[in-house]
Amino acid sequence: MNAAPPPPPQAPPPPPPAPPHAPPSAKRKKIVAKKSTSMQAHAAAVDANLQANGMAAHAPPHAPPPAKRKKIVAKKSTSMQAHAGAVDANLQANGMAAPPAKKSTQVDAGALPRVKESDSHAFLKDEARARGTIKGYTTMHKGILLDRLREGSIAIHALAEWKYVEAVKKLMSDEDKENERRAQEKRYAAAKRYEEERARERAREEAQRREEIARARAGQAVMHVFKCALHPCPMAPTNQLIMRDGRPRRYSATCDNCQEHYATELTCERCDYDVCSECVRMSKLSPSEQRAAKAEKVRKKREAEEERRREEEEYERNQREELERETGISAQDAEVYARVPMERKRASGRGYTVWSSCGYRPDGWHSYDGPPSKKFDSSWPTIDEANKRARTLFFYKNTWGLGADEMIQQEVTVRRVQGTGGIKLQVMPDDSEEWIVSVCPDSHFATLREEERGSDYEERPTASYGLYRGVF
Repeated sequence: MNAAPPPPPQAPPPPPPAPPHAPPSAKRKKIVAKKSTSMQAHAAAVDANLQANGMAAHAPPHAPPPAKRKKIVAKKSTSMQAHAGAVDANLQANGMAAPPAKKSTQVDAGALPRVKESDSHAFLKDEARARGTIKGYTTMHKGILLDRLREGSIAIHALAEWKYVEAVKKLMSDEDKENERRAQEKRYAAAKRYEEERARERAREEAQRREEIARARAGQAVMHVFKCALHPCPMAPTNQLIMRDGRPRRYSATCDNCQEHYATELTCERCDYDVCSECVRMSKLSPSEQRAAKAEKVRKKREAEEERRREEEEYERNQREELERETGISAQDAEVYARVPMERKRASGRGYTVWSSCGYRPDGWHSYDGPPSKKFDSSWPTIDEANKRARTLFFYKNTWGLGADEMIQQEVTVRRVQGTGGIKLQVMPDDSEEWIVSVCPDSHFATLREEERGSDYEERPTASYGLYRGVF
């Protein structure tokens, strides 16, 4: 017997219709929670208010009805951390938010690049630059650099993150340079606009000044009403005229008649002719009076020249007297003793020697190798001739090439040498050598030279420079 066929499958029941939305005009129900100071009660009242007004029933068709929200109430606690934990648990239970996933901070140390002995010198320099703690790494050789970096330490400049940061830094640097370039262009443009505005302002001022000068010069034509016998055209007062550049004419006008006076009185602008007041006065005299006036003018000019010459001669005479009084030798004797005859250039043994020396003192600043050597100048039979030669050599033939008028401005010391009648002159200007000229018998000078030759073989003090070492 055959079994009966199975019944046909029934269609699944249709899904329940979604609850209709409340019309816009429908007044929402308001559920007011009882007075409570708890934050949990306030949150529950807010959830009930949203459900009553259909704000949480927007489920898509054919979707299962939303599950009833679970309410998790935290225990009473005054701590803010407990309240925050209750809120997070409530949100997670209702599927409204998921807690953010925390990023893992664990680093795989085995995958990091390391500093090795096989690394190149350039690689180690780049690592030292990246760390920024090693000074002078650019001049270190590979062994020292590897020792400072410690072999096996992490090579941070080989990390992809480091290269990314370096790229970002380069991008920032490029942006800063571009911003600076744009700012510089703006400054240049502003400066150019300012200069152009100033040029336009100066041009306007110059045009305005020229207009004023033109108006003033246009009114000068009516001033030419004076007549002068020296010029046929009408003339105007010089002190009332201005030139094309705006300057008063009296500042640059010169008399065209006598070529001597600059203070002109009358001017003809059309002919560019100026005449001084003296020439105007002379033009009004008769011929005989003009000849007498010219003769008087020549006499006064000659007297003025003679007076000037007398003043110059008196000044020169006073200068010579003062120079002779300060130097102790006349100008004529100085000319005579400025040249030394050949027979005086060798000591006879019975005369008087003139010698000189020039050198620094042991002041602790300039180098000092002992007293300067005494240089023979000449030998004279009498002490008077030797003294005159010494004064001439000291004031007129000194080592610096100064004149006698300049030498007397210095603090010169003149002393008499005991027992001989000779003189000794010395001077030491500021920051300069000491210049000495003296007279002594020929035999005494020979002794001085022998003493110098003997001292040349003795050990002299060490030279001093600046304030570091001094000789005392």
